[in-house]
Formats: sequence, structure tokens, C-alpha cells
Amino acid sequence: MSTSETRYILLLRNPTDRAVSYLFHWHRGKLVYNHLNHTQFTAKIVHAEMVNRSTELGQCMTELNELQCFYKCVGRDGDMNCLLRNSLYIIILEEAFRFIPRDRVLIMDMADYSRDEIGHVEKITRHFQIPMRKNAGLDKHIYNKGRKNAVWPETIAMLDKLFMPYNKRLAVFLGDNKWLYNREDKQS
Repeated sequence: MSTSETRYILLLRNPTDRAVSYLFHWHRGKLVYNHLNHTQFTAKIVHAEMVNRSTELGQCMTELNELQCFYKCVGRDGDMNCLLRNSLYIIILEEAFRFIPRDRVLIMDMADYSRDEIGHVEKITRHFQIPMRKNAGLDKHIYNKGRKNAVWPETIAMLDKLFMPYNKRLAVFLGDNKWLYNREDKQS
């Protein structure tokens, strides 16, 4: 339930990385491909699944509008239709801001947060004018830590290309090019 005092923190991750990570998480949790062990869950399977999901997403976007296509996803872990749709942040934000005042939402980048957790906790407390507790952010537990399987560079490139138009809209919407998630900028 949302009240006039409710505040929201959105921690966004590179949409390609998020989609790939969720596929691995769902596999480790035996929600998808539960007949395969870790070593059998290969880059070829990941690529094929991402191609299938991007094809399905493209068909959905052709048949329905973006918002209808997004809401077609039920959002449960392991729902393969949600694998890519949940990374279409601009669609989510445009819809959310129809109901939630922008000043009640703080949007941060996960990579930035990971590099400076204490600084971001301080930013949260300043933004929402709440007191910061001692040692805030230091009791970190990584829930999804584990071995990562290889992912083909062409899989990453395909997903980056798929998400780019949405990331461009997100960057304009939020007024910051960091939301383009440009890998070339990170490598320089």
C-alpha cells in the first residue's frame, strides 16, 4: 500500500547483465532447465534462450503496445516471458510516474552503489531526510553469489542492441547518459 509518505528506491542494473544473471539465478534455483547441472548449462543454451526470448518479445511488441506487452508478464521467478521484459526500465518508470510523484523516488545505478555503498546510503538518507543509522550498509549479504557460466560475446551484443532503444529513452527521461549502459565507456 502506498501512502502520501511512501518513498521508493530503485536500484537499476545494466539490463543485459540483469537478464543474464536472472537466467543463471533461476537455473541455480531449479526454476528453469532443472534437468541440467551447472556444467551442462552452457553458453549455447543461454544464447538460444536469449534469442527465443528476444524473438518472443519482438512478437509481443508487434501484436500489443509496450505497456500491454509488459503487463503480459506475470512476474514470478522462472517466468521466461519476464526474463527480458523486466529489464525494460523505461516502460516501468513511465507507468509508475503516472501514479507516484517523481520526488518520492530515488533511482540509483547498481554498479555505482556497489562501488560506494556508504556514500549511496548517505545519499538515500539525505534525499529522503531520514536519519542514518550507525554502520548503515555494512551488514551486506550477497544472495546471488556463485559461479558464473560463460556467456558468448555475441549474446551480450545481441541483448545490448535489443535494450539500446529503451536505454536511450531512459537516459533522456532521467536526464543522464549513464543510463545508456554503454560498455565501451566502461572499458576506457
